[in-house]
Amino acid sequence: MLGKKLLLTVRDLMHQNEELPVVQIDTSVKNLVMEMTAKNLGIVGVLNDKKELIGVVTDGDLRRAVEKYENIFKCKPEDIMTHNPKKVTPGRLAVSALHQMEKYSITSVFVVQNNNSLQPIGLIHIHDILKSGIV
Repeated sequence: MLGKKLLLTVRDLMHQNEELPVVQIDTSVKNLVMEMTAKNLGIVGVLNDKKELIGVVTDGDLRRAVEKYENIFKCKPEDIMTHNPKKVTPGRLAVSALHQMEKYSITSVFVVQNNNSLQPIGLIHIHDILKSGIV
């Protein structure tokens, strides 16, 4: 049983389709917060007009923005997002994705089809990995 769990891939555990928390770059911060709340993963991917992932906003980014800006709802997503976010591919072992999260002190990472792609197809959260029983 443990051997099978160790072979779980990102694809096996990732959130996808309607579960994927993403917004377009031209959306309002209010809509970004609503998307983050609706998907309940603590993160939203920010996409350009080609549907490529150009940044992420986490609940931590929102807290820091509240401290920095007088009114975050006057900001644009690019004002508060983390540019060039970390990504993984769906065939990667879930335990390897966990190691990446630990290395960069992040709790989730977007999934792209391959290393040359910026279009997100999924998201894996550290809780998904922990619930799987790998560790």
